Amino acid sequence: MKVLIAEDEYWVRKSIVSMLKKEELSDIDIQEAENGEEAIVLLESNPADIILTDIEMPFVDGIRLIQWVKENCPYSVAGVISGYSDFPLVKEALLNGALDYILKPVKRESLKECVDKMAAAVKEKQSNAARMERQQKSETMYQSYLQDIEFSRYITARQRHNSVSMESYGVKTPFRMILIRYKSKSETGKNGMNSILEEKERVKDSLKNVFNTKAVFWNTYRGQEYLVFTEDNLLYCREKTSLIFAAQEGFLCASIGEKQKNLQDIPSEYRNLLLKIVKNIRYKSQNEIFDYTQPDPKQYIHLVQTEQYLTPLKKELESRNLEQVYKIVMDYIGLGKICEENWYLFEVKQIIQRLKSTMVKVFQRDISDEDMTEGDSLFDSMEQALDRENTREFLELATQVLKTYIQSEQEPEDQEPEDLIQKVKRYVEENYTDNISLSSIAEKFFVTPSYLSRSFKKTEGVNLISYITEKKIQKAKEYIEKGELKLSEIAFLAGYDDYTYFNKVFKRYTGYSPKDYQAQCRKTD
Repeated sequence: MKVLIAEDEYWVRKSIVSMLKKEELSDIDIQEAENGEEAIVLLESNPADIILTDIEMPFVDGIRLIQWVKENCPYSVAGVISGYSDFPLVKEALLNGALDYILKPVKRESLKECVDKMAAAVKEKQSNAARMERQQKSETMYQSYLQDIEFSRYITARQRHNSVSMESYGVKTPFRMILIRYKSKSETGKNGMNSILEEKERVKDSLKNVFNTKAVFWNTYRGQEYLVFTEDNLLYCREKTSLIFAAQEGFLCASIGEKQKNLQDIPSEYRNLLLKIVKNIRYKSQNEIFDYTQPDPKQYIHLVQTEQYLTPLKKELESRNLEQVYKIVMDYIGLGKICEENWYLFEVKQIIQRLKSTMVKVFQRDISDEDMTEGDSLFDSMEQALDRENTREFLELATQVLKTYIQSEQEPEDQEPEDLIQKVKRYVEENYTDNISLSSIAEKFFVTPSYLSRSFKKTEGVNLISYITEKKIQKAKEYIEKGELKLSEIAFLAGYDDYTYFNKVFKRYTGYSPKDYQAQCRKTD
């Protein structure tokens, strides 16, 4: 607590300072001024929390000093030191904003009582100011979020263009768009929507500072994407993007577009930027920067090679030969080598879809709807593992996919550890909104992923990945039924940072899109 004593009588001032420095008030930092003018100079450079001032002083008296404090130090509190004969002036001081007064000669008990009262008032002012600041920050953050939602709906063709609002958001013509992907450090949905929005605002502020622009948006439908609008040339954009990649962890890649003259071209330019990343990004690549001058790959070698193995794969699937199927998928097609051979992410995902299509055609008449849904969930989780660059989880999920469809009888019939499964279920219940995976849970409980997956399926009748997904979807349904949040917010709180993926999974598990389910709930109400 900082205290300023303004008193022109030297010994009176020193006596007050001495009393304040006693043991009970030892945490107070004290400044001294001989008059009001000197006090103002000190306060301008080093504001005090508490100002105790005499009334009658040369140059600037106590009344004028209190008026100045009231106008210029909103979080400070002033008090008066006065003699009995000054009481009319004390009244004037109180009317001008003084909180309390002490009569001369100053006694230690009276001084402590006055300072304690003023200190409590300072803390209340600071608390109110902090609350107002948080409220203002929250309102500003939410307004920014609403802008992000409107912009995201526009670029994803969910809302028609509004040129007035786009210009008011700082988008000027001509403009150049930069699509930047950032990997969130916070746990999705773990600490509520505010923590998510706070991180997004920090990322946006970083981009605004580096690119010197107000027009930066977060794509609420794809949680890793940020769009920057700038007037800079291509070379300067690459330099600035490299600068922020080097200065801050979490940024993954960027795509820089051509200069555009019309605001109506924003959605199509966004799609061009997105396609540039999709076609060119390699698995586990770091801080790659693409632009419109770079050609896309003419051919995806691994994707072409896969076609020749689909026929023998189909034959082995029909014969339920798990060992040979695994060899074709992992070795011949090469999914087990995606990291060391630096595959394009696009071709990995395309191959996954081809494998899924082949397996569905072979087994669609032979396996239950539950197993088919389970297989779909595992395929989706494989793609999510790729996006998280978790090779180990990707390969483990690939193995589980094969076992789910082939229904291998080669697995040993272990006595299932029910205690382990109950612990896993409790852990999932507490952490399902995070990016927990089969491998991370297995590691936590000191078992192999394959053992955990097999044990969980035999005990619960559903694989662990599907169990986690069901928990997320159930939580999302509860949020929708309450009707208090936007669907994009619900996706994040349920553990999905990509709304498009959330929409896909929600529809598979409920039969409705989130929007349709929301409409059904509103009709019921």
